[in-house]
Amino acid sequence: MVCPFCSEEHPVTMDRCPLTGQQLRAPLPVEALPAGEERATFSSLLAEAARLYRRNLLVFLVTGSVAFLPFAGLQIWSGLEAVPPPAMREAMRISMRASQEHRSLSTEEQAQLQRASAAARPDNKEFLIGTALMLVFFPLLFAVQMLSQAALVPLVGDRAFGGKMGPGRAWLAVGLHSGGILWTATLSTLATMVGFLFCVLPGVLAVVGFALAMPVVLLEGRRGTDALRRSWRLMAVEWPRVVGMWLVAIAATAVLVGPLSLLFFRAATSDPDAMFDLMSGWRGIGLQLSQIAISMLLFPLPVIGTTLVYLHARREQENIPLAELQLQMQRAATGT
Repeated sequence: MVCPFCSEEHPVTMDRCPLTGQQLRAPLPVEALPAGEERATFSSLLAEAARLYRRNLLVFLVTGSVAFLPFAGLQIWSGLEAVPPPAMREAMRISMRASQEHRSLSTEEQAQLQRASAAARPDNKEFLIGTALMLVFFPLLFAVQMLSQAALVPLVGDRAFGGKMGPGRAWLAVGLHSGGILWTATLSTLATMVGFLFCVLPGVLAVVGFALAMPVVLLEGRRGTDALRRSWRLMAVEWPRVVGMWLVAIAATAVLVGPLSLLFFRAATSDPDAMFDLMSGWRGIGLQLSQIAISMLLFPLPVIGTTLVYLHARREQENIPLAELQLQMQRAATGT
């Protein structure tokens, strides 16, 4: 709507003009307020998310996977670069076999291990590149997840109300709101990383408290600290349902990835040659691709659930009519 005080376009969800602070609409009398919607249970929201994902599996997979593809390529490249050279692999085989046979390394074996370690020591340039990759790995993963979530939010809202939005329009919505998304994601990522660096608990609180930031940016037109504060207020009530969605996805990932990890560790403890074959070449790439594929397969489920929690929260806590939520979905998709 057009603000009568500053003549700027504001989301219909705003009660006050952000520039002048003036009240945009008169508060309704208590008797005129619609009755609050009954609070949906976690199990019903999880079932609704699963049904929505199953009916639109391909669309959600394609949309959520776009941002992960460059990250997956970086992960595979870094894994291949981390494979030790042949001399180091031979020395590691000798060391592991000695450990399995419960004996000490001979003088010749110790000398071989020292020569291999000296030969495999990276130069300063390689060391700096490896350190930089390790430093950006987790922030990049967090940022990629935020972008994928941003693309899935309008798609979830559209499909939940019976729409036919596709991946192209979902990512178009991200492009139309790119400024707010990138700024909010940057602040959220920085707060989370600082929280984890100084103490784990603040980082966990930041992850939980900002979980609804992307729906707020896309559907309410907020950005930056305003969006993060709005997410924090909503999560003060909704955190059990949102955290539950992610815990279900984490548990499912552990169940599916577990056999692959077990295969790796069994090879590592029983046969050194098999372990090195698994670490390098097509076997290693296949293992990493399988793990990435499982993560991408399950990632849309908690995002769908989180977005549904947000939509239900707007209706349950704020009595937002269904028609107004549908209007916000259309505006998010078109940038109007």
